Amino acid sequence: MRDSLPTVLPVVGKISSPFGYRTSPFSKKKSFHEGLDIVSQMNSPIHAPADALVICVNYNPSLGHYLVLKHAGGVTTRYGHLNKILVKVGQKIKKRTKIATVGMSGRTTGPHLHYEIRLNNKLINPKKFLL
Repeated sequence: MRDSLPTVLPVVGKISSPFGYRTSPFSKKKSFHEGLDIVSQMNSPIHAPADALVICVNYNPSLGHYLVLKHAGGVTTRYGHLNKILVKVGQKIKKRTKIATVGMSGRTTGPHLHYEIRLNNKLINPKKFLL
């Protein structure tokens, strides 16, 4: 069961922006931040925090290059601002598989990983899953 839920952070680094309300670095207004921002060096490896199925690889102006993994029990994880994506939609992966590298794509102030967790499509603070 431990390998099927995201109980570890996917990248080594410092959490620079927590889940929840914060002052936006762009608008300088209070806004809700849907995940954790983890500062790391450009091209640092990002590993799957649990066994998963890759369900989305995409790009949008805000998150940049991103991917979504589906885990057990209705849990999904999303990874944003990626430089390189190393997995494909439909691919089954094991915990600790290298899935991407840290980047600066999309709207960002520097290299970091934006990391989200959803349970049955409801946002959850990723810290609640960490062992």
